[in-house]
Amino acid sequence: MKNEKLILTAVDYVFLGATLCVSAGIGLYFQMTSKKKTNEEYLLAGKDMSILPVAISLMATFMSSTNLMGVPAEMYLYGTNMVFMNLGFVIGPIVVSYVFLPVYFSNDVSTAYELLFTAATLYAPALALSAVTNLSMRMSVIVIGIVCTFYCTL
Repeated sequence: MKNEKLILTAVDYVFLGATLCVSAGIGLYFQMTSKKKTNEEYLLAGKDMSILPVAISLMATFMSSTNLMGVPAEMYLYGTNMVFMNLGFVIGPIVVSYVFLPVYFSNDVSTAYELLFTAATLYAPALALSAVTNLSMRMSVIVIGIVCTFYCTL
């Protein structure tokens, strides 16, 4: 029982495929029905978004796949000391606002994570995919990369 590898069943593949198809369908729908946008309008919403969508987007960014996979393991190994991580969520934005954002705005940079987290964002879901399927890690990274590239080009 300890060495038993858990593999997705046919029902799991149906739900996984349906989720990906619905997500791609939403992207295709809005790509076909909305006007063409410039890079600034697409990436930064023309710098004209209200607080709620920005806050939800930031929350979704902080709840990345690496966070969802890593925090439970850290809590299991080291206990509730991970609660102090929330202190960084209070101090971090203050430091970013006064130290990093002025540099980003003066250089007209869109995102700080563009180059730094691309590898990690591909690796974490690929790790999960290879764990529940018979795909190799290399193939999982390729599959995740293709899905992400397809969705981002819509």
